[in-house]
Amino acid sequence: MSNGGTRRDERGEQTEIRREHSGGEHSTSSMEDRTMQTTFAEVLEREENRAAGYYDIDVKASRIMPAIRRSGVEGLPSEIEFDLSGYDYSRFGFGPYGQDQFFQKVGIPIPYARKCLATPGMDDELLGHILGWLKLSDATWKLRCDRRGRVTQGRETVRGVVSERYVPFDNVDLLKALAPIVEERGLTVKGYRRDDGHFNLRLVTETPMFLPEQDWQDPENSDIYGGYVVRNSEIRLAAVSVAALVYRLICTNGLIAPVGSTSVFRQIHYGKPAERVRAILPEAIENVDRQQAEIFRSFTETTMQVYSMEQAVQVVNRVGRASELTKADV
Repeated sequence: MSNGGTRRDERGEQTEIRREHSGGEHSTSSMEDRTMQTTFAEVLEREENRAAGYYDIDVKASRIMPAIRRSGVEGLPSEIEFDLSGYDYSRFGFGPYGQDQFFQKVGIPIPYARKCLATPGMDDELLGHILGWLKLSDATWKLRCDRRGRVTQGRETVRGVVSERYVPFDNVDLLKALAPIVEERGLTVKGYRRDDGHFNLRLVTETPMFLPEQDWQDPENSDIYGGYVVRNSEIRLAAVSVAALVYRLICTNGLIAPVGSTSVFRQIHYGKPAERVRAILPEAIENVDRQQAEIFRSFTETTMQVYSMEQAVQVVNRVGRASELTKADV
């Protein structure tokens, strides 16, 4: 069973997540882009193809009838699956994030639940706890499902378990809202990473950054570019956000400059996220542009700063102390 950690979800609540996942067809053990060469149109097409198998169900928790599915292979943990009557397809299993969110909903600590599934005999004990909670619950959940597992696994896959108040604003919605901005500004895709729970897209300009007041800089030889980091989660692990990106061309991974909350557009999946994102996104991009300029100005002025010998010695000493260097190391 993989190790897990904790993070804050889009509303600031602590959520445990997996750093690695193991599983079937929809495992997140490999991210879907490893800085691949792709275009914005291709990213949109990939997301639309995935979304073709997605759908949502609002269901009373008490209607869920869970069972244990054992792998039959020594060393592989059991899984939770359940039946729902009255739907097109009645057998469901969980994706890697969906199962953890289900355990949270029924009030069972995720590390304990994973231990039970990985330990013969303890999975029945876990099932008893789940059945007891569901029997007394009057909660209604939104199950974010994927029908593609029907062919390979004989069941639908629950990608995420969220509140009935959750309002979807999915990756396809976000990309379509971004499309006019991408076309107008001539942005290209620098990086695209996604799994069942997270979506990350880096969009960059093809023109190097240059500030007219910095007349000492040669715009034709600048290797610093600006762009945007766009994030989303379709299962409540993160809000929709847009942040400033500044990077040097010589560093293919890019340099993401940390910015304050005033410089990042952020919209949680409650209320009317679609209307708000479409209305505010152009203005948010302009705000991010201003942050890019400030980051760029600070970066270039710092790199051009001339140090005296005394200042240089102080810098070296600080670096040495931070690295705990000895004379022998030097």
